[in-house]
Amino acid sequence: MDLSGAAAGAPARGGARRAGDLDESVRATLAGFGYSATLAVRTDQEFASDLRPGDVVVAENVYLDATGEKGTALGRGFFVRSRTDYRTVSGRPAGSVTLTVLQFAPGNPAPIPAAAPPPGDASGSPAAECGPVRVPVTTTLIVAGALATRDFYPVHHDRDFARAHGNTDIVMNILTTNGLLAASWAGGPARLGSAGWSRPCAPPQRRGRC
Repeated sequence: MDLSGAAAGAPARGGARRAGDLDESVRATLAGFGYSATLAVRTDQEFASDLRPGDVVVAENVYLDATGEKGTALGRGFFVRSRTDYRTVSGRPAGSVTLTVLQFAPGNPAPIPAAAPPPGDASGSPAAECGPVRVPVTTTLIVAGALATRDFYPVHHDRDFARAHGNTDIVMNILTTNGLLAASWAGGPARLGSAGWSRPCAPPQRRGRC
C-alpha cells in the first residue's frame, strides 16, 4: 500500500475526519483498508525549555516514514512514525515528541512483547540505566492520572474502546508516566531533558525501567 498520499495530507478514504488534521487523515486512510486498530509502541520526547504562565504554544506535525506491511502477534499492519514540534508563538522551541504507532488489522490478542533495549544517545554511547523502582499500576492510577492532566482520550479510561483498538486494557498516558519518572527516579521536582518509552503500561503491569 502506498501511504505517500496520506502523509502529504491527501483526502482520506477511510472515514470522517476534521478538515486539515494530518493525523486523522493518515489513520482514516489506513482504517479504510481494514487497519483500524492502533497501538503506540514507542514514544521519544525532548524538552527544550520550560513553559511559563501566559505562554501560547503551537504544534507542527509531520509524518516521517512508514514500514511496509508487517506481521505481528496482534495482526498485520504498518509501523508509522511521526514527529510533533512544539514552540511558543514567539518562536521559542518548547519540545518535541516522536511517536511510532502500529496501525493494524485486529487479530487474536497476544501478550505485548518485552520492551526493546534503550537506544544510545546522539554520540552513540549507551543510554543511562536507572535503578529499578516498583510502581503498582492500577486502573485507578491510570484514570486519575489522565484526568489530572486533562487527557480525555478514551484509551486512558474506556476499557472497551482500548480493547477495540488493539490494547489489552486501558493504558497510562505519557504525562502520568513522566510524573512518575520525576517522582520515583528523581525523588522530587525535576526537569526532564528527554525521555523514551517502548511499551504501553496497563494494569496489572509494573513500571520499573526508564
